[in-house]
Amino acid sequence: MTHLHTHSNAHHHDNTQILLMSFAIIMLFMLVEYVGGYLTHSLALIADAGHMLNDSLGLAIALLALTWVKKWARHLAVVNGLSLLSVAIFVLFEAWQRWQSPSEINSLPMLAIALSGLVANGVVAKIMLAANHNNINIRAAYLHVLVDIAGSVVAIVAGLCAYFWGWQWVDTLASTVLSVLILRSGWGITRNALRELQEQRVPQTD
Repeated sequence: MTHLHTHSNAHHHDNTQILLMSFAIIMLFMLVEYVGGYLTHSLALIADAGHMLNDSLGLAIALLALTWVKKWARHLAVVNGLSLLSVAIFVLFEAWQRWQSPSEINSLPMLAIALSGLVANGVVAKIMLAANHNNINIRAAYLHVLVDIAGSVVAIVAGLCAYFWGWQWVDTLASTVLSVLILRSGWGITRNALRELQEQRVPQTD
């Protein structure tokens, strides 16, 4: 029994360390992408930064659920999913505004930032593979990171199109595609968390 308890505590500590390290990396590159998106006029980078902000929120929620507020873990997962949906709607609105009033992006710096974001997300994804994915909030945080990898790839494609062919509109299209990915991710997290809450409320019968 003591061995099992010690093993459980060690696993809990490992999960906490993994989430803290991932949180620090995501927050750093979220700031890099947001400032970079603003300076290069890239909506795709700003959209990806918005999703990275949600990554950090998801990681913070997972940390809270592991430590001080375990009984609210599923409720926090719902908040996590809803925050994703909010970001997706915001990005769609910004994309619509950009279609109506296009602005030229600075493609080369945008590419460099998007590539660094891809590397950062890849590192975080690898780190989080060691966490306990049976935990809904850790699973949700990991899903955030996977979607953000796709977002970095989309931003890179947009930057390449702008740099080689001058297709500025691809940045707006890329941000729209990214917002759809975020919507799908957010809806999946919210639906699963609500389902688990419903199952939790149903009384068990023999």
